[in-house]
Amino acid sequence: MDKGKSSGGVEMEGYVAWILEGKPFTNPPTCPWPATARPLVIQQEMIAQRGIDEAVHVCVACLINSLLTPPKETRVVPGNLKAADLNSTRYSHLTSYRNWTVKADPTLNRKQGDYAWQDHIPKELVDSFAGGDRGWCGFEVCSPALWATDESISEIRQVCQILTENLWVLAPDNTGLHVHYGNGPDWMPVESLRRIAGLLYAADPILVQLQPQHRRNNIWCLSTSLYSALATGLSAETAEERLGTALDAPFPIVKHENVPWWFTTSLFRKFFDCWLAGGRDRDKADTDTRGLGRRGALGTYAGNGTNFVSPDAELDVPSSPLAIPDAVRELLKCRHPKVVAELMATGNRRPAYSFSAYRDGRYGIVGNKRTVEFRQATGSFDADELCALTRVCFRLCEWAAAAELPEYWKLVLDCASAKADGAWYDVFDLILADLGLLSEARVLKRIAYKRQGLEPQGKID
Repeated sequence: MDKGKSSGGVEMEGYVAWILEGKPFTNPPTCPWPATARPLVIQQEMIAQRGIDEAVHVCVACLINSLLTPPKETRVVPGNLKAADLNSTRYSHLTSYRNWTVKADPTLNRKQGDYAWQDHIPKELVDSFAGGDRGWCGFEVCSPALWATDESISEIRQVCQILTENLWVLAPDNTGLHVHYGNGPDWMPVESLRRIAGLLYAADPILVQLQPQHRRNNIWCLSTSLYSALATGLSAETAEERLGTALDAPFPIVKHENVPWWFTTSLFRKFFDCWLAGGRDRDKADTDTRGLGRRGALGTYAGNGTNFVSPDAELDVPSSPLAIPDAVRELLKCRHPKVVAELMATGNRRPAYSFSAYRDGRYGIVGNKRTVEFRQATGSFDADELCALTRVCFRLCEWAAAAELPEYWKLVLDCASAKADGAWYDVFDLILADLGLLSEARVLKRIAYKRQGLEPQGKID
């Protein structure tokens, strides 16, 4: 990856074991950590001053920043930026994203609130390491805003290794891994935003193949292609009307990027549908010609759209989600970032791919985030997985924004064919053949297969 306007960052959720300074401990019966890892040692005085949770977060942040040796020029906010420039309209929203930080997440609170009814930490670990002087604390590690470069990926790898080599950390089923993509310190132009939205809508049914079942239509990362406003009946024209005078602001009006004329013809539609329905014997298993497993083995969303509800009471609920080519065409008609974000929203739930920074009431506000957020990945501190997934997210967005329109539509139609028949095209075709990320495809394949109990007997590399 070359340094350019592309930027991003990661948010890692998990739990860490802590213990009061001077207290003895023994390893739990099940100890998945390396010999160098230990519980986080906290001083009694710090707990008295800050409370357990804040003390843990401060100590984890100190550990990361004391051991990290970041490469030069990875940060979007320059280290030598003057205070006046930092508080400018261009950089003020990144004030909290100049360094690695650690904070609380309410969904990880094991003691109180709406999420305490189920403890996702394995019982044997809780039972063997609990008491007034020790325990487990939820935390979220947030990266600074980083340029989308190889050096930034190396920095993310360093942080993962610091955590896993020095601490007892866990990422159970209730945790997530979020990747952000942006345009440096600036807002993304509508031309890029709608292209990214279109590709993510199209690829949603196959990108989910990388995730375990508990992250598929999870309330914290709903499917965009099944439950977004666009999927359930909202058009670009209706969204513009709802936004009303917001579109009268002096923003550039751009031309529509229409679907190729040949796809709009009924003749092509007929041949396309026949191609999906015919060809290779559907009952015959796909042979593994890529060394990445049989196409379709990882599945997709349960039901794949046979049952869904509209998040918008004002719209007539269609019989099924909007087809991928039609949805992408609708997104490419959008003339304003707010309209793109409105179409990609999932009511009051969080979508798998969040454009919320660009919604009405947030877009254009000086202090607000300016990124697209990938929310579907399950929590992990595995350095290989984090780096591979981050590269894929960055590359998807870069490719979508820069691709020639015929190539863009070819990939969209490949994704549409995968939704109709998963044996034709899958997430590894996307990552390997179209994005050119061979090593990342291998890493993500290994992890996805293992999580679903599909790890083959032999090694596939």
